[in-house]
Amino acid sequence: MKKTDINSLIGLLLIGGILIWFTYQNKPEETAQPAPTPVDSTESVIEKPMAEVEMEGMVVDSLPDSLKLLEAQKKYGVFAYGSLDANEEKISLENDVLRADFSTLGGNIVEAELKAYQTYDSLPLILFTEDSSKFDVKFWAQGRVYNTGDLVFKPRLSRQGEYQVLEMRLEASANSHFTIRHQLKDGDHHISTSLISQGMDEVFLPNSDLNIDWTQRAPRLEKSAENEGANSTIYYAFDKEEVEDLSLTGEDEETAKLVEWVGLRNQFFVSVIRPKSSFERIDMVTEPIEGSEDYVKNFQVNADLLVENSANLTSWDMYFLPNHFNTLKEYDLGFQRMVPLGWAIFRWINRGIVIPTFNILDSWHWNYGLIIFVMALLIKMILFPLTYKSYMSMAKMRVLKPEIDEITEKQKDPMKKQQAMMALYRQAGANPLGGCLPMLLQMPILFAMFRFFPSSFELRQEPFLWAEDLSTYDSVWTFGEVPIINSIYGDHVSLFTLLMTISTIIYTRSNQQMSMSGPQAQQMKVMMYIMPLMFLGFLNNYAAGLSYYYLVANIITFGQQYAIRRFVDDEAILAKIEANKKKPKKKSKFQQRLEEAAKQRGYKGK
Repeated sequence: MKKTDINSLIGLLLIGGILIWFTYQNKPEETAQPAPTPVDSTESVIEKPMAEVEMEGMVVDSLPDSLKLLEAQKKYGVFAYGSLDANEEKISLENDVLRADFSTLGGNIVEAELKAYQTYDSLPLILFTEDSSKFDVKFWAQGRVYNTGDLVFKPRLSRQGEYQVLEMRLEASANSHFTIRHQLKDGDHHISTSLISQGMDEVFLPNSDLNIDWTQRAPRLEKSAENEGANSTIYYAFDKEEVEDLSLTGEDEETAKLVEWVGLRNQFFVSVIRPKSSFERIDMVTEPIEGSEDYVKNFQVNADLLVENSANLTSWDMYFLPNHFNTLKEYDLGFQRMVPLGWAIFRWINRGIVIPTFNILDSWHWNYGLIIFVMALLIKMILFPLTYKSYMSMAKMRVLKPEIDEITEKQKDPMKKQQAMMALYRQAGANPLGGCLPMLLQMPILFAMFRFFPSSFELRQEPFLWAEDLSTYDSVWTFGEVPIINSIYGDHVSLFTLLMTISTIIYTRSNQQMSMSGPQAQQMKVMMYIMPLMFLGFLNNYAAGLSYYYLVANIITFGQQYAIRRFVDDEAILAKIEANKKKPKKKSKFQQRLEEAAKQRGYKGK
């Protein structure tokens, strides 16, 4: 190799080495690629529905917020725009009588408290809480179902005259949104809710479906969980006169159409939802909760509403009320039908006689124990003619007893004995059923009272004597777990019920002087003693006001009978019977027809 070639090679190697060293020393440091402006990237995607979003030309590695955006679109769909920076929080609407809490997660009510009342153990009376209830609105839009319970709303609270207004807004873009608007008027027990949309004509189409999904575990609010559960159910109305209810006992379900309102009723409080237009279809389920100290029933309501138009979608009122007859009646919507006053004639007696009388006495601001006493006295005075007739009939049977016993001894043939007794009754002008019929005529009053007192809201938490609450049992001794006794009688002694039972037995014994003899009479006597004992177990867990009323009614009856005895002499009754025997007896038209029919068949009587 020539010398010049060697020098050239060395020169090239040195130049190459210098270039490599220079390149290494001047290598730039790695830096993160700056993210695009969030607002620009959001607007470029969210303005379109999720199904139409295009990510073409976007490099995911260079757009850190893109994954968050995609997750928001997956979860919130067309409402991802306003949900990216929304947070869950609670907001209250409150006046003197009602406090209602709303959550931005779902935009609907999560708790309701009636401020004027307390539970049996002096706690705030909360009809439902977020832990025990759920109230969501569902709708179908652009290929998917949206549930407000999955969406986070932005709240806006304001005051407009007498109203507190809470708007829960869900934004689909800068110019389109869906709003749930709640408003509460000062002094009102109900919240008005409207569903409103702007710029979302393609989402909410007229006559499309909105669905309300309302579930609730009815809380225990009263002393007797058993009674409260037995008086809690779902009511629904087709109009203010046609109101139906689900079963009080066991599980029940019902489907109805064109329903005007639906109410979830505890024993003394109700939650009602009434849409502006009727529910197109509603499915209702109620089932008891066994073994719970905190809840008495499960309620489920699933109701369909139609979208009225794309701006004002629909609206409803939600009421939280005491189950008080006059309070509910003021709304003129049939709510008072949720007060269980019995059916047919019993309800008529309660509405037409008992409640007006009770209201007049209540207006005098007496103690409710005194009001019940006066009511019992008034009713017994009105029924006194029946009591007098019953007593006189039993008195006649009593003075005829020797003759009845004589017939029983002489006549062994049952048919002849019966004929002889009937002949004696006819001659004496006595009726063996005369003492029972007046009592039967009083039975509607007794059964009406049986429905009235356990349903009377006025008696709730009202004390009298040893009873702390006339609307529930008056326990003077709780003896705990005794399985056999608990299943028949309960775990406590209700003194009013015990006294009522004793008075009924005394009353029964005092009337056992009636003349009927023989096996049938003995069986009737046994039944007359068994009935009070059955009521002792049955009423032991019932309202103390009911047992107290029956006790007072028995005592007044004793007084009436004592007064009658002072003016009615058995000898005078016997003399009158003997006089009746001597009078010629005119055959009744019915008896004449029987004899004519017998003669036509060829029978010749004496």
